[in-house]
Amino acid sequence: SRQILKEQLNLDTFSGIIRLLKYVIAFTFSVEGIGALFLATRFVPRFGWLKGIWYSIFQAISAFCNAGFDNLGDSIYPWREDPVVNITIMALVVIGGLGFLVTKEILQKRKFKILSVHGKLVLTITGILIFFGALFFFILEYSNPETLGNESFGVQVGQSFFQSVIARTAGFYSVPIGSLRDSSAFLLIILMFIGGSPGSTAGGLKTTTFGVLILSTISTIKGEKDPVAFNKQIGSGTIRKALALVVVGLLLVISVSFLLTITEKASFIDLVFETVSAYGTVGLSKGISPDLTTFGKLMITLTMYAGRVGPLTLGFAISNRTNPSKLHYPEANIAIG
Repeated sequence: SRQILKEQLNLDTFSGIIRLLKYVIAFTFSVEGIGALFLATRFVPRFGWLKGIWYSIFQAISAFCNAGFDNLGDSIYPWREDPVVNITIMALVVIGGLGFLVTKEILQKRKFKILSVHGKLVLTITGILIFFGALFFFILEYSNPETLGNESFGVQVGQSFFQSVIARTAGFYSVPIGSLRDSSAFLLIILMFIGGSPGSTAGGLKTTTFGVLILSTISTIKGEKDPVAFNKQIGSGTIRKALALVVVGLLLVISVSFLLTITEKASFIDLVFETVSAYGTVGLSKGISPDLTTFGKLMITLTMYAGRVGPLTLGFAISNRTNPSKLHYPEANIAIG
């Protein structure tokens, strides 16, 4: 229905939904087609025309849709030294994770300073997460012989950026995820929980939700009344919605992780990793999924479903409050912190 499209594409009104949907279809096929052509330059010489083209199309669609499904067998690991494959996959994942409204705005306006506050915030938070995610991943893993330790400096840097991009809901891997240090796994947990941007093919908490809470926290620390983003005030309703999404996400992850620690034999960090990966619809795994009990597999499955549908359902509940309560209660002062 139009209501579902409105929420899925992060629209405020119903106007222009069909026109935007036509753009989404055309843009999706165009980007995936270009990505498939780049991948074909590597896959066709390796696998032949038929398999090479099929693998190229499959990987391009999987990357743009932030799915992470792999028909090569070992994901991108055998291609970790190939810049064309890595850059193409990363570009598709990032573009797919920005959101269709943002990509349309970029194509129309082409200048950062005239983008909407939403577009600026999405691009800024995305850039920060990619850069600092790659930086910390490199610092934590460059001496690990089972991941980056035996690679050249260029490959180490490239794979650090690759995993930083991919962790935010795509699910490909270019290093053995099961061999990561606990600190690196925790870094990926943070990135997976944040995820991509609203109205995109990505899952997770969403970059704008994270950005709004950070700006709100900064304004509170500085003693300012209202948080500001790019010289525009962030509404209290937006802040409440962001807070609600974070609380729901954290409660879900904490609850499922707690239950898994009771029924499963894996380490705590591995169980949290699997849970957050499911919540963010990422698909990365520390390799324990096949060994989970039936209950554990069921919980991971339900978490995947809740991670995809839960925030959207909450959005419906918030946006459909057409008859707000007319009662106004007196304020109460509660000690915080």
